[in-house]
Amino acid sequence: WNTGATGNSITIDSDTMMYAVTVSDAFCSFTIDSIVVTKHYPIPFTLNYTDTAICEGDSTLLSVAGGNFSYLWSDGNTGSNNYVNQGGAYFCQITDLSFGCISYTDTFTLTQFPRAEPVILASPSNVLCTGDTITLTFNQPYLDAIWSTGETTDTI
Repeated sequence: WNTGATGNSITIDSDTMMYAVTVSDAFCSFTIDSIVVTKHYPIPFTLNYTDTAICEGDSTLLSVAGGNFSYLWSDGNTGSNNYVNQGGAYFCQITDLSFGCISYTDTFTLTQFPRAEPVILASPSNVLCTGDTITLTFNQPYLDAIWSTGETTDTI
């Protein structure tokens, strides 16, 4: 081999290079053959997203650049666009169809919040007599409230 290696095969891992081999047979004649090997590097891809968090029942778009590639998302979807409706970690494996090189996007974590189902609590009861007052509170103080009266406090 032109690399100095001997034997019927060599392992290579370098940039574009021509490899040549000289072979001798039992009669001392020589045959020379060569091949040009071109190394293709994976293309870096950016995972694009519209939201980092969604509410239960909603979805968001994850995407990578299109082209002569095949796509395999971590959730099994294929295609450069992936609409997801579950929280979790997502990445995409992209295969260059011209050369077979494989690239991966960074992992993206989507947060999903449960659907809020507030319950109004009435104290002391939900029966109002003339001259009495009732305090109304909803049970999820970490959410923003807008009452039918226009007030925005947790309790009215």
